[in-house]
Amino acid sequence: MASVDGVYVGPITLNEVPTLVEQIREGTPPLPGKQLHLRKSTDPGAARALPGGADPVSPTHGAGPAMGGGPVGPPAAIERPSATEDDA
Repeated sequence: MASVDGVYVGPITLNEVPTLVEQIREGTPPLPGKQLHLRKSTDPGAARALPGGADPVSPTHGAGPAMGGGPVGPPAAIERPSATEDDA
């Protein structure tokens, strides 16, 4: 994975690095076939992020409670090492 001027490209292999470096030097689009913003989403209702930092649209379907909200469960148990003969 690489980020070139805010364009995420990947996955890339070591064999593709020289091509990527050359494209950066020439000012041409980096590995156009591997730019993440050009890939189709698995969610047909999701908007793709656009070059220049445009925010994607939030999904219209429920995806669970918003982070930081909703019911709070009990705290996790504290793990304690079991007693060994050396502790005695």
